[in-house]
Amino acid sequence: MATLSAKVSEKGAVSVYGVRQRFPITYYADEWEVILNAGPRIRAFIKANKDKLKAPKESGNGGPDGTTAL
Repeated sequence: MATLSAKVSEKGAVSVYGVRQRFPITYYADEWEVILNAGPRIRAFIKANKDKLKAPKESGNGGPDGTTAL
């Protein structure tokens, strides 16, 4: 499992680092709430579509200074 870290962006959003891609995933707090509350539905969708989904090759990850480990 990837090591995740978070930081408040310059615009006041929450940036999460360490999710396999080069750049963070950034949403405002209310947007994160919508996504987090939909977790069970997203997991069900992934399970139902597992045969169609692909995973990227492993890449380096990590966050910039000033992040907080999650």
